Amino acid sequence: HPVAALWCVSFPVYDTVAVSFNRLRHGRSPFSSDRRHLHYLLVDSGYSANRVLFGLLAVSISLNLTGAWVAHSLSPLSSLVLFLIGLVIYTGSVFNISSRVNG
Repeated sequence: HPVAALWCVSFPVYDTVAVSFNRLRHGRSPFSSDRRHLHYLLVDSGYSANRVLFGLLAVSISLNLTGAWVAHSLSPLSSLVLFLIGLVIYTGSVFNISSRVNG
């Protein structure tokens, strides 16, 4: 079903939405560039680029597998609701990390 496609690209969608909201929250254009993407925040926190890469790869794979299971097991509406709940959790987590890294 169509929501399964969202789950396939969930991590990039989550990160793009979180960064856009963060920029708007700070009065900036959502299309401006900065270092508020999760991978930059983690590297700026002191994690090595390789650790960040493999950690985010694991998160992405986990989201994709979860999405495949959810899309197969639940209705499209339930799958969409879970996707949106994940988006809210991800966005809140990125705001928290961003505020700690960038002050």
